[in-house]
Amino acid sequence: MRLAPSKQDMPSDRDQSAGDDERHVHVIGPSEFTFARLDDLPDRDRYDFHPLLRYEDILTTEPHSFDRLLREAEETLDAAPRVDGIIAFWDFPATCLAALLAARRGLPGPSLEAVLRCEHKLWARRVQREVVPDLVPPFERVDPFDDDALEKLQLEFPFWLKPIKSASSMLGFRIANEEDFRHALQETREGIHVYGEPFSETLRHAELPEDLARWGGQYCIAEGLIGGEQATLEGFVHRGEVQIHGIVDSIRHTNESTFSRYQYPSGLSRDLTNRMEDASRAVLEHVGYDEGTFNIEFFYDEENDDCWIVEVNPRISQSHAMLFELVDGAPNFAEMVSIAVGETPAARARTGYPCAAKLFYRTVLEDAIVTAVPSEEEIRSIEETIPGVRVQVGVEVGTRLSDLPYQESYSYELAYLHVGGQDEGEILQKYQECVDRLTFAFRSIEDVDLEDGHHRVKAVPQLKRDRSG
Repeated sequence: MRLAPSKQDMPSDRDQSAGDDERHVHVIGPSEFTFARLDDLPDRDRYDFHPLLRYEDILTTEPHSFDRLLREAEETLDAAPRVDGIIAFWDFPATCLAALLAARRGLPGPSLEAVLRCEHKLWARRVQREVVPDLVPPFERVDPFDDDALEKLQLEFPFWLKPIKSASSMLGFRIANEEDFRHALQETREGIHVYGEPFSETLRHAELPEDLARWGGQYCIAEGLIGGEQATLEGFVHRGEVQIHGIVDSIRHTNESTFSRYQYPSGLSRDLTNRMEDASRAVLEHVGYDEGTFNIEFFYDEENDDCWIVEVNPRISQSHAMLFELVDGAPNFAEMVSIAVGETPAARARTGYPCAAKLFYRTVLEDAIVTAVPSEEEIRSIEETIPGVRVQVGVEVGTRLSDLPYQESYSYELAYLHVGGQDEGEILQKYQECVDRLTFAFRSIEDVDLEDGHHRVKAVPQLKRDRSG
C-alpha cells in the first residue's frame, strides 16, 4: 500500500518582485559553529536567522520533555514579529519539532508522519521493506522489559540490538550470544528512557499504525548484520520531486570501524550510484516525504554486488556542508533554507575544487586533560596560507578526553579539517601540512606533565583508498 498522501497543489514560489525583503528563518538548537556556517550561503543577505531553543536543549544525553520543548518553541515563535521558515540541522527531537511547528503555521515542511517513517527505526524498516526488500536486513521488534524476549526472537546470532530511537549509536549492541543479549537488555532498561520518553510524547502527536501507537517509544529493534563500505546520498524533495545533489564516500581506517574522512564527490561506479538513487526515490516517495532535505546512508559490497540501506535521515548532514561548498560553491543547507521559505532551490554547479574531504584529526593518546589548543591566530595563518582549508577544533582547554561525547573506542577526535584539492593526493598532502602546524598540549590524569606539558599529538594517519577515487 502506498503511504504517500494525495498531493495538494503547492503554492508558487514567493513573488521575487518583493525586492530585497528579508526572509526570517528560525533555526532549532544551533551550535555556535553551525549558526556561523549560515553566513556561507551565497545569498546570505536575503535572510535573517534566529536561534530557536538552545543547542543544549536539543543535543543532550539527559532526560528531557518533547512537549516542553514544543511549548517553549511555540511561545518564542508567537512573540516573533515574523516567521517565514523553520529549519533544523539535528536529528530527533529537532526534526520532529520542525515538522510540527511548520505545519501549525502553514509553512513548508515534511509532515510529522513522514519524518517518523524515516526516524522510527521499526516503522522505517517496515516501509522500506515494502518497496526495496532486497536492501533491508531481517528485523524484529524486541521488548527490553520482557524477561522472555530472547525466547520470542526468531533472528539467529549475531545481530544488532538498538532502541527504536536514540542518538549516535547510544545503547546499540552487537549481540553474539545469550550473554550479550542479557547484558544489552540490562543496559537498555537503565537508559532507554532518555530518548524513549520524549519519543513517546512525540508519537502522541502523530497518526500511527495501531500497534506502533500502542507500544510507544520505549522498545527496541533487532536487525541482521549488514556491512561493507559506506556512502551517503544527499538531496531534497520539493513539490513531490526527489532531487539528488551528491554522494559522499565515508572512508574508514584499516581497523574498519574508525572514520578517516568523508570525501566528495563519490568514487563509486555509476551502476552502483544509479541503484542507490533509484532506491532513495522509491523510499522517499513511499513514505510521503516532501518539502525537506534528506540524506540516506548505504552499505555496499562491490565484490558481492550487495547494497543495503543503513538509515534514512530527514535532514542534511552537517558534516558534509563544507564539502559541497568547496566543490559546488554552496553548502548543502542552501536547499534546506530555500525550501523552508517556499522557494525552489537554485541549481548546483561545480564551481570549486574537483574534490573535497572532511578529515578527522584523531589521536591515540591515553586519557588526559587538554592544556592548550591551537590559537585563533594559528588557525587563521593555516587557512590563509594553505588554500581550500577550514579548521574546526573540537576540544577546549580543560577538556578531559574521556569526557568527550560520542567517541569511538580507539582514539579521540581533536579537530576536523575541511580540505579542497585537485585530487585525493593533494587533499592528504594539505591535511599533513595542517597536522604539522596544529599544536595541542596535555597533562596526564595523574597530574604528571606529558613531555613538560607540550606533548605533540601523534595523529592517526590518513590513508589512500584501495580503489581509485
